Amino acid sequence: MKLNSIFSMGLCAALFVAGATFTACSDEDSFIPNQEVFDFSTVKTVTLNAQIGQQAKEDVIGVFASREAALKAIQREDLSVSKQKSDMIYSCFLNEEGTVNATFNMPKRLSKVYVASLTNPALGVATVDVKSSVNVAANDFVKVAETANAPRKAASLVTEDWHCVATYAYEDIWPSGGDFDLNDIIIEHWQQMTYTSKNYVRVVRDVFKLVSKKDAATYTDAFYVQVPANQKRTEADFYSYIEDEGSFEEDELITNEGNCYEEETQSIVVFNSQHRMFELGLGGIMVVRAFSGTDVTKDAVAYNPYIISQADQNLGADRYEVHFPGYAITSLGKVLPNTPDNYYAMQFVSEGGEYPFAVSLQGVSGWRESDPAVRICDTFVHYDAWTQSKGAEYNDWYLNKAGYDIRY
Repeated sequence: MKLNSIFSMGLCAALFVAGATFTACSDEDSFIPNQEVFDFSTVKTVTLNAQIGQQAKEDVIGVFASREAALKAIQREDLSVSKQKSDMIYSCFLNEEGTVNATFNMPKRLSKVYVASLTNPALGVATVDVKSSVNVAANDFVKVAETANAPRKAASLVTEDWHCVATYAYEDIWPSGGDFDLNDIIIEHWQQMTYTSKNYVRVVRDVFKLVSKKDAATYTDAFYVQVPANQKRTEADFYSYIEDEGSFEEDELITNEGNCYEEETQSIVVFNSQHRMFELGLGGIMVVRAFSGTDVTKDAVAYNPYIISQADQNLGADRYEVHFPGYAITSLGKVLPNTPDNYYAMQFVSEGGEYPFAVSLQGVSGWRESDPAVRICDTFVHYDAWTQSKGAEYNDWYLNKAGYDIRY
């Protein structure tokens, strides 16, 4: 999780449409290798006739252009990487009898192909002369290495416990200032990540809990999350959730209507109206994103979260985006006059630099925010020292305890 300023913290991807329904983002193109190894201008259609038997029940088999590629595939720990290799011509599942009959295209120049089971390396590799078909049976496979003599071990996956990433608090009266109570939109972000032993991300589960008060803000505010280019097109499902002492389980799947992804800004929508969230009784959304391959490592998962103030009439260009200081606005965000292009933080801090319009409290849950219309510096004793020192002092200014919070 990348952090880029003393006021900021990572966030994650999700979506809420203004109506009662939601939409899940997916784009299969994200799983197609960009690199072209073969010249497919001249191809031939062949029949794959695999009759391997019960020992290969429901295996995934791959057809490769070279024996070397087939060997690498069956010896690779991470199956999903093998499935994306551009030198694999074709792959499919075998049925319960360990057979398959299918057709596929392959480069016309190839006279031989190499077939291997991606899930059962004990089979070895079969070398097949190609005419109009690729016929392969159990006795065609040759054991290729000692490592192939044992059943394939599933890729080693680590699933973290649920943990609170941060609490995010926003002031929505931007750029005019307002009361700086920083309680208009407050979101707790909880996360659970699954990744391989080599830190390649497979699943990210994020819960975004809307914990601000129902009447905290008059404006209609949207909550968006901008993500890096290599993380924007992942399969995603959106759920209501069940919470049990800091753990979360998927509840009702929230199905789609409309677009969840904003192409121009690489942003995924969490919700377009906090008022609608309260009306529907949705205390938050769980977002489940699936990843494949080696594009995203655990430490590379990063987010740029922001709200859009007055979103019911302000979702086009020059919209009022409120980000954490140091985070760039999107291409649709309103740029204030005389603001340097490379210093977006100025747009989110009041005159004098003492009041950010958004703060992130890292690892904090159950935070008691400032009371309505009470400036945050009038509630938290060390807030001014924190901002004036640019975060060098009192990084724990937000603690709800005596000596920090005047209400204790």
